[in-house]
Amino acid sequence: MTLIIFLATWELLTVPTEDDLLGLFFLDPQYGWVVGKNDLILFTSDGGESWEKQNSTTTNYDLYDVVFVDQNHGWICGWSPYSGFGVILGTTNGGRSWRLQAGTGQASYTEGIDFYDQNYGWAVGYDIFSSASQVLLTTDGGSAWQDYTLSFNSYLKGVDFIDPQRGYACGNYGMVLKSTDGGHSWNRISPGGGQTFYELKAFDTTNIIVAGDTMILTTDGGKTWQIRPIGRLRSLSFLTMARGWVCGEGGILTTRDSGQTWIPETTNTQLPLNSIVMLDSLHGFCVGDSGIVLRRTVPPAVGEEVITEGMKLPSGIYDLLGRRVVTMKQGIYFIVSDGKTTKIVRLR
Repeated sequence: MTLIIFLATWELLTVPTEDDLLGLFFLDPQYGWVVGKNDLILFTSDGGESWEKQNSTTTNYDLYDVVFVDQNHGWICGWSPYSGFGVILGTTNGGRSWRLQAGTGQASYTEGIDFYDQNYGWAVGYDIFSSASQVLLTTDGGSAWQDYTLSFNSYLKGVDFIDPQRGYACGNYGMVLKSTDGGHSWNRISPGGGQTFYELKAFDTTNIIVAGDTMILTTDGGKTWQIRPIGRLRSLSFLTMARGWVCGEGGILTTRDSGQTWIPETTNTQLPLNSIVMLDSLHGFCVGDSGIVLRRTVPPAVGEEVITEGMKLPSGIYDLLGRRVVTMKQGIYFIVSDGKTTKIVRLR
């Protein structure tokens, strides 16, 4: 038996909103953007210690996804719950000003966006007029967008390109699509089903992870898929095929074995979480309903502890630093009995 004790915790940050937060992007542990309902854009340059609102220039739009390729060039997509029309915004100055790149009549129900560099970008969603999957692509940073209505009826929600030609998208009805020509045409590679997939990560053309009502992964480019029995997910962030985090209605979970086993992480909130990004194995951010912004922190010079049965610890109660204690205050502890770790106790 191996028990992994995570010393990291998710800290609740103070932000100037109570609106539902739907997407986020961080360039590094300091610079990040969060988007959400009611035209909301938040920016931080100090790792979430302080936030400033940026003017989206939209009215009555819910903003779902945001991506940056450097501190200046970024894009946001979303749609209006009132008109049903979508929008794509772009900035070249870090969000000090945003301009409309695609809007009413061109983008509908747009929820996922990805850019490879300052020129090549893609947005995905659903065309409300034709009831079909929709992909928009640009090769000039968004000055012009090409609009493609696909022969699928899936509401696409996530997109990830590994280079300017090869990329993947996911949505409802168990849809995972692949493009090898920059997004002009798409082929289905998923097994189907009634699940909704919200986000995916493609490491290359063979290794892909998809999260939503369930989690699936492939190591052969979609010829075969492995299903992981975990659901109610809204977002994922994997550093490798094995090491990753997911969030959703059930909080935040982490895995070291491609989702065969999961360990919950402490968030101190019961609200649904909508988007997560991990910058490395220690630092990350997550956002959710009602203005929830979480930051993953690790005590300095501590990292993560792995405690195994083979250590043959004496029976007793231990804290996260491996110190045997007599009394327990607020925190996380583990109990050792007969040389085996039997459970973790957390007192609030």
